[in-house]
Amino acid sequence: MKLYSVKLKHGFMPGMSDREACLYANINPSTLYEYCKKNLDFSERKELFKDQLKIKAKVNISNKIIDGDIHLSQWYLERKSMMNLEINKRFNIVYKSE
Repeated sequence: MKLYSVKLKHGFMPGMSDREACLYANINPSTLYEYCKKNLDFSERKELFKDQLKIKAKVNISNKIIDGDIHLSQWYLERKSMMNLEINKRFNIVYKSE
């Protein structure tokens, strides 16, 4: 399984699902699930591997903003504002001006 765990890691790092990573590593999903049951450390790490692409994207965006990319800065602020509005709607948070 050592060879397969390396291939699975490379599959998970770009954000593949369990099923996609299994196809990439040429193993059955049931093999992965059995391995994860016996190796809790790998089970936890695979979830961390799946976040690598998202983390890299965040770093790339923040570096561009820090470097002064005005358009990306504007996009980021607009996106964050929309996300905050959605959260407020979801939890029925209303701000009243006095």
